Parts: sequence; C-alpha cells; structure tokens
Amino acid sequence: MSVLHLWIGGHEASDTQIVSFHGPGLQKIGGPQEAGERILNKFIAPEGSNKVATLLTAQQRSDGSNLYYTLEFTVKGPTFFRHNLSVYSTSNNLLFSLNAQSPEKEWSRVQNDFIEIANSFKLLST
Repeated sequence: MSVLHLWIGGHEASDTQIVSFHGPGLQKIGGPQEAGERILNKFIAPEGSNKVATLLTAQQRSDGSNLYYTLEFTVKGPTFFRHNLSVYSTSNNLLFSLNAQSPEKEWSRVQNDFIEIANSFKLLST
C-alpha cells in the first residue's frame, strides 16, 4: 500500500492509498450508494470500532476509461468528528482511493478545496 499525505492549514487533509484489489471492478460491488455503505460499514466504522460513519452523498463519474465513486461522509469517534470526501476507482486489479478529511468544524472552510481535489483525481493510462 502506498500513502500520500496532504496538509492544508495545519490539518491533515488527504491521503491517497493504492491497495491491491483482486476481484471484480468497482461496479461489481454495487452502485455508489451501495458501495459507499459497504465501505463505511466494513472498513471505516466496522461493528465494535466505537465509530459511527454516516454517508451523506454518493456519486458516480467516468472519464471514458475508468469509473469513479465519490463519497462524502462523516466519522464520529469518542474523541473526534471528521468530515471526509473520498474517491474510489479500480484499474488492473488495483483499488485506488483518495480521502480528503478535516475536523467537522473546519469543513465549511475547506469544502471547496476538497471538492476540487476530488474532482481532479484521475487514473492515468500506462
């Protein structure tokens, strides 16, 4: 797994993860809403994690070569409340994700920047 961290205004804003993905393409796990719920319930805030994740929006886009799911969600834990904007795509049996996050109280300040970051996320052909 590879991780890239981006800091905006002194806060960790995003990380990009490249994870080996052996299985069907993104569509095979469902549409954006279904996939978003699965991701939140299985990976972000699984049962027993003491976290609550709430999916706010789930959208799909395509660049002609790849399908992308963009998820906006919040995650609340015992000591934090964060707002996230994530993008997921698959290519060559790899799952790529970008996650921009901020404390919930900072969301209105960084929201437009995060939307621009998410919209710019694109897999390049090799």
